[in-house]
Amino acid sequence: MCSTCLDHTIFICPCEIPDSKKLTDASISVTQNKIIPGGNKEVNLMLTKARSTLDGMVKTLTGSHKRNMCFDGDFSLANFCRTRTGDIKLIGLVPRPFTANGSKLDRNKMAYIIEQEFFAEADVPIPICELLDLMKNGVYKEEDLMGDHISMKPELERLAVYQMMYRIVKKLKKTDNKGAYKDILDIVKSHSCWHDWCEKAQANIHLKKIWDFINPGTQKPTEYHPTAESLLHYLDNGIKHLPDHSYDEVSRTTLFYDFEIDHILTGTFGAVLEVLQRAMFRSGKMISWI
Repeated sequence: MCSTCLDHTIFICPCEIPDSKKLTDASISVTQNKIIPGGNKEVNLMLTKARSTLDGMVKTLTGSHKRNMCFDGDFSLANFCRTRTGDIKLIGLVPRPFTANGSKLDRNKMAYIIEQEFFAEADVPIPICELLDLMKNGVYKEEDLMGDHISMKPELERLAVYQMMYRIVKKLKKTDNKGAYKDILDIVKSHSCWHDWCEKAQANIHLKKIWDFINPGTQKPTEYHPTAESLLHYLDNGIKHLPDHSYDEVSRTTLFYDFEIDHILTGTFGAVLEVLQRAMFRSGKMISWI
């Protein structure tokens, strides 16, 4: 498999991890041409579709329209995993480890740290080839995975992305790196998507759903203009109230399905990634909270 590690990778390949800390074989490296050595034409065709899918995900998550962003060095890690309920979901994207002058850090070490730090709650990593087999066999249709917007279905559970964002913000709050946390709030507050969302007529209705979910039975002011900080507070409390491994419970996830997720995710998560990339790899050194 080492030959598949030479190009840009999306999934962490066991070849890139020290022997003492290898991940399972379910984590498969994806290259420009094939999923596994000797991959046949049918598999490669599915890979082409998967590449387009992942590219679309990055565009959706970051609000970016840069072509093939996840293959051009900005992002290198995007994972699917199978939950204990049998669903498949996207569990996150993180920046590639580059120093301030553009040289690579020790990707082996960084990939492992990032995997353990942010994706520790993942149940069972799922190989991309297994996901493609499910698509090929019609279990998940191509239109469920493709396009400009990620499907609101269990196999691509956006709540997992909220969890990653929440863990990043929570970790920032716990450290002395207050400047980075303030950067997040400043960027979010100035983000056009954030203002677009605030101006929507439905904003108060959706915020009331969050309020009722977190504080059942309590009265909330009818008029409320959200701030970036208050939304992070809501996400913080809302996620903490969700039981682990219960994403398939409609009653537990209705809040997030009904919520204006596109605008919040594009603005807030994109801002978090922007700050994360600046702070984590500034001057080529890892800061304390990673």
